[in-house]
Amino acid sequence: MPLLDEIIGWAGGLRPWQQEALRRIFARAELTQDDIETILRMVREQEREDATTGGARPFTLDDVPGAGSGATVRLVGVSGLDQVNGFPSGRAFDLAPEGMTIFFGHNGAGKSGYARVFKNACNARHRVEVLPDAFGAATPARLPSADFAILVDGTPETARWVQNGPAHLHLSSVSVYDAACANDYIDAEGTPAFQPYGLTHLTRLVLLQRDLQARIGTERNALALDTRQFEPLKGDTEVGRYIAKLGGDSDRAVLARLGTVGDDELRRLEFLKRTLLESDPVPQALALERLATRLDQAQRRAEEVQRWVNDRAIARAKELITTEKTAHLAMQLAQARLQDRDTLNAMELPVTSSPTATLLEGTGAELWQTMYRAAEAFSQQTAYPEHPWGRLRERAKSYAKALANDILR
Repeated sequence: MPLLDEIIGWAGGLRPWQQEALRRIFARAELTQDDIETILRMVREQEREDATTGGARPFTLDDVPGAGSGATVRLVGVSGLDQVNGFPSGRAFDLAPEGMTIFFGHNGAGKSGYARVFKNACNARHRVEVLPDAFGAATPARLPSADFAILVDGTPETARWVQNGPAHLHLSSVSVYDAACANDYIDAEGTPAFQPYGLTHLTRLVLLQRDLQARIGTERNALALDTRQFEPLKGDTEVGRYIAKLGGDSDRAVLARLGTVGDDELRRLEFLKRTLLESDPVPQALALERLATRLDQAQRRAEEVQRWVNDRAIARAKELITTEKTAHLAMQLAQARLQDRDTLNAMELPVTSSPTATLLEGTGAELWQTMYRAAEAFSQQTAYPEHPWGRLRERAKSYAKALANDILR
């Protein structure tokens, strides 16, 4: 295959991540999202300044499905099937080296299982992994495997196949064709679309690299440096002069030195913080504001009670006290008169003197006064509205007031 030989020789000069991408493109009809993320991660790791590419596996003929040794290879038989679908371990069958071998049977008999073994062992263009027996898995677990009896240019040989292992050079020379592999030759419309094998893979590699370039460009634009955020740092200092010329060619060693804060600078920074806190007017202003608030509250409380403690209110209180004392004295005199005692003796009685035993207990007290006023109102308003009850009352009041004035003198 001259074209594949040229592709393999050309791929030897590619970056390791490009060779890995080409290997995956040849192995799969469509790259999965995991494949793309893996290749993108390799690009980031291998394209940085201090990256190393040692240990990467190169792209070889073994990575190309269908590319064999160039010899004539015929399958003669398969034996030693192990962990292949539900087949018993050791299953074997023969194949006709000339002519045609036909497998037939009911659904589930294993025809597709044999086909998967052939496609994986012969490195077909489209293949799916062979699954082990779900109900009889080996302990410890083993990968599906088989032994192939082959004729290489007429010479009998044996080729060992293990799932996901390196492709055997002679088995890769055997072509496996089915409906999935046919898509490499005929498109969906049924029109022949022949291209030399390997050429379409290079086109897919180009498209993949364009997609990766677009993603990396988007990430790079998101990380674009906006120097406006460093404007406050500019000035006639070493940092200010460095920021003024900041760009892609800036010395990173100088940047690391300027961006590193030493122990002396940390101590100086702590000293400045303490100094600013001590001279900062904000705490003092807050304390004064709280004091002003308390004074305003005290002023409002004083204004609320001021109407009860001014000179006029005090004079009025004294007047009410004097009036209350006079009324109390008049009441004592009235009680004495009711008891037919001498007025002078009544005046000599203390304020708290109790009534004599000739009267009912409570005569002249508050409850008695309430009854007296009720009787007075009944007499004036209902029983005897035409009689001047008030005239006697006025005389008694005048007499009591005169006595009270004499006592106060």
